[in-house]
Amino acid sequence: MIKFIGSSYTKSLENIFATMESIELKIKHFNSFLGSETSIYAMAQNTENNGFFTGGGSGEIVLWPNFLGEEGLLYARTESPVLCLHVDTVDNLLLIGTLDGQLNWIDLNKKSTVKRQKWMKGGLYAIQSDEYSYYISGNGGIVTRISRDAKQATGGMQVSGIRCRALTQNSQFLISGTSEGKIYMFDKLGFNNPIISSHKHQGSVFDIIQIENNYISCGKDGKLFKWDTALKKVDEVQAHNSTINTLAPIGNSGLFATGCRDGSIRIWDSHDFELLKVIDLFLHSGHLRSVNKLIWVDHQNLLMSCSDDRQIKMWKVQ
Repeated sequence: MIKFIGSSYTKSLENIFATMESIELKIKHFNSFLGSETSIYAMAQNTENNGFFTGGGSGEIVLWPNFLGEEGLLYARTESPVLCLHVDTVDNLLLIGTLDGQLNWIDLNKKSTVKRQKWMKGGLYAIQSDEYSYYISGNGGIVTRISRDAKQATGGMQVSGIRCRALTQNSQFLISGTSEGKIYMFDKLGFNNPIISSHKHQGSVFDIIQIENNYISCGKDGKLFKWDTALKKVDEVQAHNSTINTLAPIGNSGLFATGCRDGSIRIWDSHDFELLKVIDLFLHSGHLRSVNKLIWVDHQNLLMSCSDDRQIKMWKVQ
């Protein structure tokens, strides 16, 4: 592990690949199937381990009843491409964010639309929820809090002058990533006094996850940054040579996966940013084009991905 103590040194891809051969991590291709007639941008696991949803450029939301490749069912359709999906387990709702800035709530019990509302000019890229509120971000750079009952805005934080594509949360804070490359963290109740990251990505931040007591971010520069709880940089690595679109923790193992615009998926140890495995086209039946979303399905031990190549792919990770 390379410690960052007043140093700008970053681990290179050459150093990473040199150490990868000694790591034992088994990846087995489990399933692949064509998921859409256009690019697939979003995935979300259904409630009660009952399949998953996908959405993309066609505006169609498809429900896949299981993980075995059984034919998907057209569940809903929007007028604009789907950028993000989020399943709210409190009220059993599917939330859909679209390129035209709309947020759609669908009741999964009744299979009916609860509400549809335009929140911004341009793409709505990220959705989170807790037992009290919904949180959204996207074009315009405002993170908005929405009340669960009335579904009206109850707070907002301007974090970017362009857009905010990345948003995650824990019990107390929202953590967002901006087009300017900065990370912001602020209290979910007060929506004030944000903590701003000590360093920044070169270009947009595309995703953020929390693993143990650290946050990990990725973006257009192909780098991974690890931050402590005060958003001080702990570690960084040049993880890919092009944009990293998506991150996914692999259960509680301390491992996580990166999905890249070049079609590759890589698995890392979060503790020291050691590269453990590369999932590519030739060795693991990987993607031909950009990987847009990764999710981990814990009860199946499956890493799932969707892509511009219109395919959904699954791997067993052991």
